[in-house]
Amino acid sequence: MFLLLNQPIQYQSDLVDIARKGVSKSAVMKMAKTLELSGKELTFIINLSERTLQRYENSHKLDKVATEKAMQLAQLYERGKEVWGDLEKFKRWMRYKSPVLGYKMPIELLDTSFGFQMVLDEIGRIEHGVLA
Repeated sequence: MFLLLNQPIQYQSDLVDIARKGVSKSAVMKMAKTLELSGKELTFIINLSERTLQRYENSHKLDKVATEKAMQLAQLYERGKEVWGDLEKFKRWMRYKSPVLGYKMPIELLDTSFGFQMVLDEIGRIEHGVLA
């Protein structure tokens, strides 16, 4: 969870506690910059309007839903970095239209938990050399 929290997670239960407490806008914005996400892409994924996010102070803690989405995003990109061996390569893959994903870019699917799962499943297939 380094991309978002700059720290490892020891126990799965820590994820629940973090989601309930919320993460700061500044942490999410820093992660978005690292991942080269536009404001529009970020707010699409975490389910907030751009205007709402802009109004928040940097120290403002996001609600549980937005925090959880941000945490899923961090985990997804960290998993992608593991499989690709390089974050930059994975970021490029996230913007490549995939036939397996209905000719959509993986990043376009991240507004739902089902989309996150589809992308994670595809990463798993790529990791194990299973081509569709």
